[in-house]
Amino acid sequence: MLLREWFELLAEIEALDGKRSAIGERIARMFAERVDASALDDIMCALHLFDNSLAPPEDGIELGLGEALVNKALARFVSELGRPIDSKQVKDAIKAHGDTGEWVEAMCPVGLVGPAASEEATLESYFREFVGLAHMKGAGSQEQKVVAMIRLLRRVHPIKGGLKYTARSLLCKLRIGVTIKTVIASLATTIASRHSRPEGPKGPAGPAGPKGPKAVKAA
Repeated sequence: MLLREWFELLAEIEALDGKRSAIGERIARMFAERVDASALDDIMCALHLFDNSLAPPEDGIELGLGEALVNKALARFVSELGRPIDSKQVKDAIKAHGDTGEWVEAMCPVGLVGPAASEEATLESYFREFVGLAHMKGAGSQEQKVVAMIRLLRRVHPIKGGLKYTARSLLCKLRIGVTIKTVIASLATTIASRHSRPEGPKGPAGPAGPKGPKAVKAA
């Protein structure tokens, strides 16, 4: 799944304004496309990003950046685009605005950025950057995290919705009106529909080959 497609999906879901049924149908459609493309890694990444998580709870891998550290990265990112601001000013501005993602998007229009984003940027590579942040530990790790966040913000800046949803994800507050229960129910609906598809007519026996829908079950 391309990264721009992920941000487009989030924007579509947010525009549904909490309508659970419509949101569930849209997410199910995305999962169906991923299943049909055998893109199971995309499904796993999407599940975690929707849940603001990086791994199963028992793995103990958490992003845990904190508002102050994210604000520090945002201040440096906005400043390098020619709008000098410090962390305290960022905090005050976001408090006044009410939404971190919308604030940074308004402060950094796509026109301010230089090179265009790669059309090949994927959801999986994006998710791995969050996992990398979570694994930064020890002396100097706070600065490493700030640098990594700035690099990530630069990467998504040219993509519509990139700054908005990335800033929110860094704070583990996606704020698009969807719960993980709705996401899991949508995935279950997709899997059930694939297993309920009628088998096609069987021809003469021949060499073993792909088994169609049953291959999804095995996966």
